[in-house]
Amino acid sequence: MEPLGGSESFLDRIGRLGDHLPRWPAWLAAGIAILLLIGWATEAWQRRCEGQAWTLVTDPKGMKYAFAYDPEQPWERGWQENRPAMPLQPEQKRVICVGDDVTYGEGVPAEATWPARLEAMLGPDRVEVLNVAVPGWDAEQAAALVASRLQDWAPDLVIWGACPNDRIPTWTLRDAEGRRPIFVGSTVPPEVALLPWGSEGLLLHSASYRRLQGAALARAERRRRLPDPPESWFTTQVHRFYAWSRHSNVPVLVLTIPPHVVKADGSCETGRVDSQRCVSDMRAYQKNGQEIDAVGLPRVDGVEAFAAGAGPFGLEGTQDPLHPNAAGHEALALAVTPRAADLLEIEWPLVDPARARTARRKTPLPGTSVRLPARQAQRPAEAVTLPGRRPRSDETTRLPSGPGPQQEAP
Repeated sequence: MEPLGGSESFLDRIGRLGDHLPRWPAWLAAGIAILLLIGWATEAWQRRCEGQAWTLVTDPKGMKYAFAYDPEQPWERGWQENRPAMPLQPEQKRVICVGDDVTYGEGVPAEATWPARLEAMLGPDRVEVLNVAVPGWDAEQAAALVASRLQDWAPDLVIWGACPNDRIPTWTLRDAEGRRPIFVGSTVPPEVALLPWGSEGLLLHSASYRRLQGAALARAERRRRLPDPPESWFTTQVHRFYAWSRHSNVPVLVLTIPPHVVKADGSCETGRVDSQRCVSDMRAYQKNGQEIDAVGLPRVDGVEAFAAGAGPFGLEGTQDPLHPNAAGHEALALAVTPRAADLLEIEWPLVDPARARTARRKTPLPGTSVRLPARQAQRPAEAVTLPGRRPRSDETTRLPSGPGPQQEAP
């Protein structure tokens, strides 16, 4: 029967519309697939930028990041996550030095760092000293490494090189190009969190989200809106060192490292470095020493080390008061060596300090070469900053190329 007026009935129109419905799910599925492909490509690119020089460490939580381990590359300094423990020669004791970029040796060759000089002074045939410091690490990261990783390495002594800004948590590091901040903190300050919930899972599994959260935190730092850590934060980390030492029966010695321009009375020399920054660093240094002494860890005062040495101790061409040159590392090694020898219960001095300057490092065990790649051993002097900490106008924030395959770091 023909509808009135020759037009289609309402039911016929509904039927014709149904002919087109299967097309919409197909277009929707294609759009979702394209978005997923873009997201996957972005995530893969972000992970590639992250993983060329360092690796994210989520267990333990406070360790945050470390150098990437490459069994094909020789190694001399800097903790490489997943590197198997090195065997120890008979009748030899092992010292492990932890810390940040000062202990790592920013701006100086590996053989000129204070851990390397310590080994030469104690005698490489008697003592092996491993430098596992990582640039940008704070007190929490060093404590997490000691508490969770060093037992298999069987150290006879652990030395922590504690710098003034170790009491400020590391929140971010930068990618290989030194431009994009990446969040690596243990927790997200609520003031800068992108999401009110679910951040921890995204930070754990998404490199893109770590990049976005790092950018938000960097903006908060520039505007000085980032909250200070709890007053007890640094002391909590010192207690972790102390608890591990008591549990493992391995002594932990702390070398508190001040600005290298400090005088014997604790004041800062003027004219060669940023004086305001030096004064601020000395206040933090004194707080560190007081809290370490209150916990009861043995400590070597770096002020006495620099006061007894022959400066200048600064890296050439910089106004940085924290990172010493080779002469500064020598002064630190001379100060820490007698205390280390006492804790190791070995005779001192066995090697005359004047002859120790030319002493050669021992031959590494087969399969455990410890020669530093040339691109690290010859690092030029440059301004350095601890990643994610309070930015200053004269600082750059970049994690140096790691011992692994090459591709930065509150």
